[in-house]
Amino acid sequence: MRSPQQKRIARKIAREKTIKEGKVRNEKKGIQELANILKTLGNRYRIKILVAIFENPFITLDQVNEIVGGEFANISAHTKKLESAGLVKKRYMKRYVQHYLSEDGKYFTRFIIRNLLLDGKKKK
Repeated sequence: MRSPQQKRIARKIAREKTIKEGKVRNEKKGIQELANILKTLGNRYRIKILVAIFENPFITLDQVNEIVGGEFANISAHTKKLESAGLVKKRYMKRYVQHYLSEDGKYFTRFIIRNLLLDGKKKK
């Protein structure tokens, strides 16, 4: 039977071993998070919303709707999905809710603009 001190030492050694082996728990979480982001980006309206917010930081949903077009309820639902994926953040200013991109949102939007949207313009 182990003493409480021996148990603590064994847990500490196990934690250090896990860290040296590459943080398996965090790695799985990172892969799942990336898969969730990529799944979220699989919709053309969401990509248009990201680009609109990238070009116009602190934009309201009404302004996004003017740029992207479509039904307001759909734009709102897509924006909520982008927010839950961690790509878009909100800032409340009195009666208005302003939307801006998180660091991940900026990264993926830059990637989309450089590799997907600009490729079509270069080829013409």
